[in-house]
Amino acid sequence: GAIREAERVFGVTVDAAAVIELDQIEPPYPELLVPFGAAEVLRCPGQPTAVADIRQTTQQGMAALDELDYPRAFTHLESAWDGTRCADAFLERDELVELPLMLGILAHYQGNKDDAYDWFARALAIDPDRSWDNAYPPDAQQVFNNALAETLRAEVASMITVPDHEAVSELRVDGAVVDPLAPQVTFKPGVHLLQWRSTEGTVQSLAVQGAAGDPMVLLSSRQLRNAILAGPS
Repeated sequence: GAIREAERVFGVTVDAAAVIELDQIEPPYPELLVPFGAAEVLRCPGQPTAVADIRQTTQQGMAALDELDYPRAFTHLESAWDGTRCADAFLERDELVELPLMLGILAHYQGNKDDAYDWFARALAIDPDRSWDNAYPPDAQQVFNNALAETLRAEVASMITVPDHEAVSELRVDGAVVDPLAPQVTFKPGVHLLQWRSTEGTVQSLAVQGAAGDPMVLLSSRQLRNAILAGPS
């Protein structure tokens, strides 16, 4: 099956007992793609969210920031961030970096340096090459630099995709298109957004917590069903 093929080709191990146990969850895997080996899977807790609504909520947050209403700005931007894992269309990489970056600045404005560090780390996990913009408040830069140094020291995490062209026409990680001919994706540990377009045209989103060590394996639910039905190989 697809799981065993991934193990053979890429030298990873997937616990078959865990696969079967997970498949018995009701309802079994509403997503078209299923990640194995992620430190945490952050599924959409409700209905799909229109990308237009995420962007409008972001604009409301930025408007509140302009008015120096930091609590209201934080609430709007955090809501927009939470909505990314429910997005019904592709999001751009810059959007996914800017949201946690601004949340870090807002956390710092409100005296929460630990929260600011965590938000900056989320942004830098997506884009470790991101540099500090001098338009941002200078007193938050040291917290950003600390998060950047830790991000750069961290070992990379990785994910292996097993292409299923009958089900998925396009896959993106943090807004970047995954080349189907280069199925191994590397990134810094942290929260990453997986988005894919089905061959029927709909887009689904799912966030995962990636960690260094054994790579995640991304299979389609169809491949997973076939692997379970085929039994041990």
